[in-house]
Amino acid sequence: MKLKTFFIYLTLSLSFLFIIYNIIQKNELFIPTFISLLNLFLIVFIQKFKLFQSIPIRIFFLYQVLTIILPIVFIVLLYSPLEIKYYMNYMVLTTSDLSITNILILIYDIVLIFALILFSKFKIHNSKRFVKYYLFNGYKFFILITLLFIAYATKLYLVSIGAWFMYEIIDLTQYPFINNLEVLQQLDILVLFYFAYKFKNNNLNNNEKILMLIVIITSLIFAMLSTSKAKLFMVLIPVVLILLQSKRSKLYFIGLFILVLNINVLFDFMMYNRIHNTQSLIDNFIEFQPTLQGEKDTLAVKSNTVLNRLNYQFILARLVKTYPFAPDEFRWKYMDNIIGLIPRFIWPDKPIIGLDQNQIGIEIGVLSRFNTTTAVGITHPGESYYDMGVYGIFIIPFFIAYILVLLSNVFDTRYWMGYLLSFMLSFTLINSTSIGLLPTLLKFFLIFYIFALLLNDRYTDETKIKVK
Repeated sequence: MKLKTFFIYLTLSLSFLFIIYNIIQKNELFIPTFISLLNLFLIVFIQKFKLFQSIPIRIFFLYQVLTIILPIVFIVLLYSPLEIKYYMNYMVLTTSDLSITNILILIYDIVLIFALILFSKFKIHNSKRFVKYYLFNGYKFFILITLLFIAYATKLYLVSIGAWFMYEIIDLTQYPFINNLEVLQQLDILVLFYFAYKFKNNNLNNNEKILMLIVIITSLIFAMLSTSKAKLFMVLIPVVLILLQSKRSKLYFIGLFILVLNINVLFDFMMYNRIHNTQSLIDNFIEFQPTLQGEKDTLAVKSNTVLNRLNYQFILARLVKTYPFAPDEFRWKYMDNIIGLIPRFIWPDKPIIGLDQNQIGIEIGVLSRFNTTTAVGITHPGESYYDMGVYGIFIIPFFIAYILVLLSNVFDTRYWMGYLLSFMLSFTLINSTSIGLLPTLLKFFLIFYIFALLLNDRYTDETKIKVK
């Protein structure tokens, strides 16, 4: 079964379950969930058109579906009306708040789709300048080992200072090179994409296959230790690309599905063990069981760590409820995309760009005012609303659409360099704020282009593969 057909059947199945569930339960979230399903149908429908089949556009919409469309559907399907009511009260939200938020998300996606169609008319051709250069025409296995050594050594250092764990509270200002280390620790992802590219081209030797298996296991362990959905997502994507080409892909996907279903329990236990680090692992595991059960009895939806990590829809609802719908003046934070391109050695007093996601979390009531370290992501639609109110929902999608069309057309994914840059810059886009996006994309392009050159072969027509 093709992946596209699978998603169509999944959508129809979710819709059928949703309708039956609401007929029986008469759930108060019927309207916002119905709007989410309309948005899901729209995104699934446009996948049949060639324009929306590029890697950057598919990744962007997949992230939209996972974070601001599907969570409310799963909440309605998995939890009772009473459990949902408790969660709504905890988030201080009403059905009306969620309905308005889902309408804004739907409008954002409709405007984005229109802008993608509009900008696709511009003739921006694939460029071979990104694929024809190389540094070494051999020594690939040695280069792979070197890149992995740098990546895992960096991860271990981040673990040692506590910066690897999402729930660790440390003062990062005492580590001035932390942003550079965050880039270096992703070199194992670059290697995984290299394996995915060669695996698709049936060009992996036995040593590389063994190394690939070791890297997958090691990177997954590090990602799960971090309890960060972004780090886990970055590892899983190249792994999924590899599994899609495997002869036993269905069996592997079953195992991956079981892992995802139980990852929330693992995340909860790791946080509990980290907090109670003076006790043994076995003692913490014994004490953890009743604690977990107690949380499920009182607030079942909140206790689902994975669902809460992906559920930006309710955070968006808090954002819309807190900030004015039609502000008298804009914040103009999107000008940071221009300011950020000016090097600090030219402008020493250049202001700090980007969003203060900690302050936003406090203002919308998601974080305590005493929490000065946690950042709250608000997604691209949320950033548009934060900067310009409802007007941003109609304006900012044109900026995002242009970036997506540019990434889709410039890099030829039939070649290693284009394949890697298309994926990595797409992930950078969804994991970064759209405020300050341009300097972030430029930085990651330069870094990954240089490292990818190390693995690039001498350019010939035989080096390209067809990526469906």
